Amino acid sequence: MKKLISIALSLVVLSSASGIVFADEAVTTNDIELNTGLNNDAKETIVEKKQLITVDHKLDVRRISGKDRYGTALEISKYYFKGSNIVVVASGKDYIDALVGGSLVSQIKVPLLLVNKDNVRNDVLQEIKRLNAKNVIILGGTNTVSNAVEKKFLSQGYNVERLAGENRYATAQKIAYARYYYNGANTSNPMGEQFVGINSKNYPDALIAGAIVGQIRGNILSYIVPNSTNLIPSNPFWLVFGGVNSVPKGPAEQKRVEGADRYETSVKGARMFEELTGTPLKTIILADGRNYPDALASSTIAGLKNATVVLTRNNRLPNSVINLLNEGNIDNVIIVGGENSVNKSIEDQLKNMVIKKQKEVVITPENSAKTSTEKIEDTTPAQQ
Repeated sequence: MKKLISIALSLVVLSSASGIVFADEAVTTNDIELNTGLNNDAKETIVEKKQLITVDHKLDVRRISGKDRYGTALEISKYYFKGSNIVVVASGKDYIDALVGGSLVSQIKVPLLLVNKDNVRNDVLQEIKRLNAKNVIILGGTNTVSNAVEKKFLSQGYNVERLAGENRYATAQKIAYARYYYNGANTSNPMGEQFVGINSKNYPDALIAGAIVGQIRGNILSYIVPNSTNLIPSNPFWLVFGGVNSVPKGPAEQKRVEGADRYETSVKGARMFEELTGTPLKTIILADGRNYPDALASSTIAGLKNATVVLTRNNRLPNSVINLLNEGNIDNVIIVGGENSVNKSIEDQLKNMVIKKQKEVVITPENSAKTSTEKIEDTTPAQQ
């Protein structure tokens, strides 16, 4: 008969000075049978215990910014892309096309660069060349990005496509068709799919929505801006960003991302991120909630990092954002924009935050023997 030696592993509770607190909940155990090498009958069974602990966690905080909105978009492209076959460009002055287009760049994971109405900066042309791009997609009509800009790209040898309609609502529909195309769907009739509604006049809602919508899986969503009865008169929006004063409640509505203000609405979007996309949220993009320019290209990062945009005041973190971070689910914060947009004091506050984070560890003979002065470190890797 096999001889089993049961080894009970005692749990050493570490001191509060270590920053670790063991939970009182019952633990799960796994019996692992090890061959001791003594003989065929002599084996020992180790009872392996899993335990929830609370550790002190520091956020990984970084800032990406340029001298202005155009420079910030360039820095995002340089930092995150070695190359890209497609580059999306939009007006740096008229925000709505860039923000609605955020759903496209978030989905297909390409750079979004900004141009003036009648010319392209040399540093933007150099960046497109560095990316070795072949295709340029222009968002918006000639009233925001002129034919002169389109001709400039054509003269450089790029394939150029313009997504534009007679107004911002029709342009949003063209962008929706493009998202259909890149998902391999039939673009001739998007009706019957699930629709997302925002109000084009509320740029914070458009900024939040653009980052999230491009990452939603399952049914392909047509990203339509409301207030245009000739596009969708029945208001069949499945998902809505903003309050009922921005987008009235419709018969098909199932989910609405809204809060008491723009900051709380962005936090609500972060809390609903996993539910909507199927991906846990570990990274947030922090942007100025009062001044949109630096945040225009933030959806590029969102798609690459499975992140969403959270809004802050210029000089202090809103309580709703602090509460979100203190829940312990966020590991990384990417600040988009210079110190005029998001003050250095906010960056310092984020770097100095000590967050209590729950973590599951396996109790083994090695770490159960730790003294009360030793500390089990939180080894959660920072996202680059």
